[in-house]
Amino acid sequence: MTDRERNHDFDVITSSFSLGLEPSAGGLRQRFGSEYIDGVFNDMGYANEGVDQLIDVIQEIDNSEDLKHAIRALDRILRAEKFWAPQWYRGFHTVAYYDIFDHPETIPPYLLGQLDFWWYDAQKAEVLREAGIL
Repeated sequence: MTDRERNHDFDVITSSFSLGLEPSAGGLRQRFGSEYIDGVFNDMGYANEGVDQLIDVIQEIDNSEDLKHAIRALDRILRAEKFWAPQWYRGFHTVAYYDIFDHPETIPPYLLGQLDFWWYDAQKAEVLREAGIL
């Protein structure tokens, strides 16, 4: 199967497009750029001269409003190609932990439980210790 994936000799594979909230031109180029047709991130072997030009434009943009419009244009092109079928979606993240931590009431979106906004709460830990959980 690895050989089939590397040679783009398949009908369907399970893969993911992990891009940041603000995709970089380098990441876009690796996923959808013609020069990376045999790269490890361009699973479908995708090459399109128009997409290459749009990625070049995205790389030069220096303000968020223009970037938003260019990314939406790229999204429309890629969706029209119909090479990707969503397999699952989850609109939230699950994080399991002992209730010995706390965080501000409002935290920035998309943090996935990053520890920068959390702290150890000694009182909560003591309650769990007394209950025999810790």
